[in-house]
Amino acid sequence: MTDAVLDAPIVAGKAYDPLGGNARLMSCQDREILFDGPAGTGKTRAVCEKANAVAWQVPGARILFLRRFRASLTESVLVTFERDVVPHDWPVLRGPHRRMRSSYDYPNGSTIVLGGLADVGAIDKIKSTEYDLICLFEATEPGIRLEDWDVALSRLRNHVLPYQQAIADCNPSFPAHWLKQRADEGKMTRIQTKHADNPTVTPEYLETLRSLSGHRYDRLFRGVWAAAEGLVYDNWDESVNVVAFPEDHPWKRWILSVDAGYTNPCSMGLWAVDGDGRMHRKQEWVRTQQREAQVVERAAHYATHYDLEAVVVDPEAATLIAAMEEAGLPVQQAHNRDVYGGLQLVIGRIPPALDGFPRLTIDPSCTNSINEVLGYQWKKNRDGSQRDEPEKKNDHSMDDWRYAVRYFDDNSGDWSVTML
Repeated sequence: MTDAVLDAPIVAGKAYDPLGGNARLMSCQDREILFDGPAGTGKTRAVCEKANAVAWQVPGARILFLRRFRASLTESVLVTFERDVVPHDWPVLRGPHRRMRSSYDYPNGSTIVLGGLADVGAIDKIKSTEYDLICLFEATEPGIRLEDWDVALSRLRNHVLPYQQAIADCNPSFPAHWLKQRADEGKMTRIQTKHADNPTVTPEYLETLRSLSGHRYDRLFRGVWAAAEGLVYDNWDESVNVVAFPEDHPWKRWILSVDAGYTNPCSMGLWAVDGDGRMHRKQEWVRTQQREAQVVERAAHYATHYDLEAVVVDPEAATLIAAMEEAGLPVQQAHNRDVYGGLQLVIGRIPPALDGFPRLTIDPSCTNSINEVLGYQWKKNRDGSQRDEPEKKNDHSMDDWRYAVRYFDDNSGDWSVTML
């Protein structure tokens, strides 16, 4: 398949004449693409058009459409695909309604498979299959991790298409998002879109976007990767707080913190503390769909390799706590009654003290924490005023941070915790 084929309108489907960034996407053959821009630039249709072109013109091609949840794919991407891309009488639309559909199957043997990253068993299913083109829609949606992207990349090995490609389609998010960082590091080809690329966008819709405020205006109207206002940890500085300590750093205490979850991720953090009371998140383990036995096994693994003084666990996870006690782990219930007070303890540790060093750092390998901290926000009242409690989303590592810090500060003893 040549570039010229994809540059032309798709005669087999509905007429499509892509412009600007949308046209560049159609002809790009690079392995990883960050396809971003403000809302209303036609990104979703462009990705669907490219997938349809590949499926129609390359017999036996395998394509994967993904969002975080399969149900979200149904009412967004699949509506665009069925309404705007393929004719109503096409054979690919035969069969179940889009809510029940698992794939679109083409007469030439090509197929578009549909999935949700966070659905039960989805990751294992993806790992067992091979694709030529993978399209991840709303890729900046909270809960989509670099780890998920790595799994998708590992499945690009069907080799029916002359090139193998993964596309991350999204509106901009916060500047330190792993997708933006990956593109800035040259690991992804970034293709940006503008409102001028979509001739169907209406003046009324643009006026709606123009009326947004704060980071939503920057992201959805201007297309800028902008930090959100109202961050819980607004004093976080990645250049200061993300640190790779040498292996011979003299750590004195080891703490494991656990925020339980199954459908939502289970987040486990290994914390090292030195003689000055500096807490460092050395490793993390964040997984969905983990049975209690698997969580206990992972905690026992850390206990085998590190002299854990405590495994601090979400107090609502009573059966997990009992299982850890049965396994002989030094389990402690996290102090979770005063959430706001715990957050203030974390906030107080983030900035550098007088000696120039912060009292809370994380290793660069802790990518889930790096992603969450810049999207962790205070709740707001209806009048826009800020509440003294965080939003309960995209917060699994943030909860286990709080458990660890609260535990250590409550059990610092005679240690020199120099917060001056």
